[in-house]
Amino acid sequence: MQATPGAQARGDQFTVHLGIDTRVGSRLLVGVAASHSRGKLGYTLGGQANAVPAAVDGDLTSAQPYLQWTPRAGLQVWGSGGAGRGTLQVMDTFGTVDTGLAMQIAAGGVRQEVTAGGGLAVKADVFHVAVASDAHLDLPEAQATATRARMLPEWESEWAPSTAARVRPRLEVGGRWDGGSDVDGFGSEVGGGIALAHVGLGLELSASGRYLLAHQAQGFEEWGASLALRAGPGVTRRGAWVSVEPEWGAAASRMHALWGPQPDPGLHPGAALGGALGAEPARLRLAAGYALPEAGTDLRVEAMRETYDPQSGPSVGVRFSAQIGW
Repeated sequence: MQATPGAQARGDQFTVHLGIDTRVGSRLLVGVAASHSRGKLGYTLGGQANAVPAAVDGDLTSAQPYLQWTPRAGLQVWGSGGAGRGTLQVMDTFGTVDTGLAMQIAAGGVRQEVTAGGGLAVKADVFHVAVASDAHLDLPEAQATATRARMLPEWESEWAPSTAARVRPRLEVGGRWDGGSDVDGFGSEVGGGIALAHVGLGLELSASGRYLLAHQAQGFEEWGASLALRAGPGVTRRGAWVSVEPEWGAAASRMHALWGPQPDPGLHPGAALGGALGAEPARLRLAAGYALPEAGTDLRVEAMRETYDPQSGPSVGVRFSAQIGW
């Protein structure tokens, strides 16, 4: 997305996610995730002399079934689809307009190990998201779509310098195609990271990054980097843990973002289509939690400070999540 000169925005969003999955035999995992989001975004267009205030208020409820299939050792196939429906209210100096909002999303991928136990694999994935508002007498129908397909080799490994320490490097490089309302063309990207863990001390330090090497779309750039320091017995076994996680740019791929704790694309299309307001954010997460690995449970409370433009100031959010397995 390209930023509108002089535009400033600030808002809040509340999202609830709920999911359940189960194994069918030893090779198939099936499940469904549901979410409900409600948010309000206030913004101004133009400079200080001719600023026009406006606001968008909306809600979106969606469901996304998914599956993961392992037809044979070393081969994984996964897929997900979903749809959502909600309402959108646009308020400006000309009045208030109420309309409907619809979202469809589909994603899938495959990962094949090249060398058994050697950490080398080839993977491919694709996703498509479409967001549209209903036509209204005072507001024309608006649509936004994004499609991405990637294919890339991936290498990851793990070794133990000592009985208590673990090192896990990862590297991937490959090509991709982007299409939709915002960007169109082929490109190539590289990504990787390294994680260091010490079981005895209950510490984990990880770093990762991504960079778009080249793209047919003129002026299109994408990059990201992140660090994370986690401490406490719950990092490697049962107990409490805390973490400090700074992040810059699009540190996770858009594919990974679909599976992470992101806002619904219908209310926040920048989460899937690119940077919001034409800029990639900087984030600082401070988190604390409690791990019960034998029960498949991880509780997490997170405070996040996010900045897109230093002149507009940061936004602050708090999130609670619980992952429970049985």
